[in-house]
Formats: sequence, structure tokens, C-alpha cells
Amino acid sequence: QEVVNISATPNLGYEFSHWNISGPGSIGNINSASTTFIGGAGNAFLEAVFTPIDYTVTINGSNTSSTGAGVYNIGDVVTISSVPNSGYEFESWSLSGSGQLGANTPSTTFTVGAGNATINLSIKLTNYTITVSGNQGVQNGDGFNNLSKVMNSTITLSASPNNGYLFAKWVTDG
Repeated sequence: QEVVNISATPNLGYEFSHWNISGPGSIGNINSASTTFIGGAGNAFLEAVFTPIDYTVTINGSNTSSTGAGVYNIGDVVTISSVPNSGYEFESWSLSGSGQLGANTPSTTFTVGAGNATINLSIKLTNYTITVSGNQGVQNGDGFNNLSKVMNSTITLSASPNNGYLFAKWVTDG
């Protein structure tokens, strides 16, 4: 009986699990990537079994609902998405860790690499345009025409009616 040293090296993103044997002979330690094989009388087939490594994908961001976080294997293509809360809009994705981000859009893909990954989501306040108009008077305020403000901002407006007119009311559209 001949003793042969055997070893198995996993590809990136995989780990050695165990040896399978078909035919005569025995393996010193079936759970060791480097072990010995003692041949028997006849042909034998040895198989190194590898399993994919689980990697965690985390998505961080505030003022949004996101999908796609979870546990995946190398090469998995995951759809990630962001639905910002009211008054906010998507700005960008950034990656810390292993993998590859797709397009910089609210819904995109992420290809899992050989390691854990944290995807950071940047959300910004939506700018709203405020235009003030009127007739028979003068409107004044904080840059009152095509003013860009974010949700819950306060602006100051005033109206001075022309002679012979009274201010009636402010009307909003939108």
C-alpha cells in the first residue's frame, strides 16, 4: 500500500469542505485540505468538495427605504434599490469592501466580491422652486422669484398693493 500526500486549494470565494472517495483506499483525514491517501487494490477516484463562502452585504442610509442587503456568495448579482422618503432624493451609492456597483441610479445591481461589503447610500433634500407672482402690486421676500428651498424651510414674503387695491390672500399651486 502506497501513501500519497494530497491537497486541495479552493478558488477565490470558496472554502474546502471535505474529500469524497470512490473505490478502494482510505483518506487520512477527510476534513483536511492537506492529508494523505492510502491506495487499495484497484482504481480510486478522489474528489475535493468546496463550498461557497457566505458574504454579508449591508446597505447604510437614512431617509430612505432600501432593498438588497443580505448574505450572498461570490459572483451573485443582487438588485439594490433606494426609495427616498418624501422631500428627499437619491444622490449616489458608494462601496466599502469587496464587489462591484452597477449604475449610479436608485435601482441598480451589485456583484458580490470575495468579502463582506457595505454599500453607503447618499440621500439629499429635494430642492423645490418657489415662484411668487401677483398683479396690481409689488411682492417682496427672500429672493422671491425662482427661489430654491428644501422641505420645511421657512421663507418670508410680503405684498404691497398698488393704490386703490387691498391685499386679498396668498394662493398656492402645488
